[in-house]
Amino acid sequence: MKLDNWHDVAARLDDLDISRAELARRCGLSESTVVKGLRDNRKLQGATRRAVEAVLHKLMGAAA
Repeated sequence: MKLDNWHDVAARLDDLDISRAELARRCGLSESTVVKGLRDNRKLQGATRRAVEAVLHKLMGAAA
């Protein structure tokens, strides 16, 4: 799964019914990072992108 920006993440969060706080916790990110990313639709980069992709991939597999 390739996520380019936080808008893509928001769509997955809605599909999975997971909160921003829970995503942040599972990714090892601050909730502030997730909130700001979603609010400003920032581009996902580096370690943040890899962490978010890994967690969402795992959750989507569990939801299937």
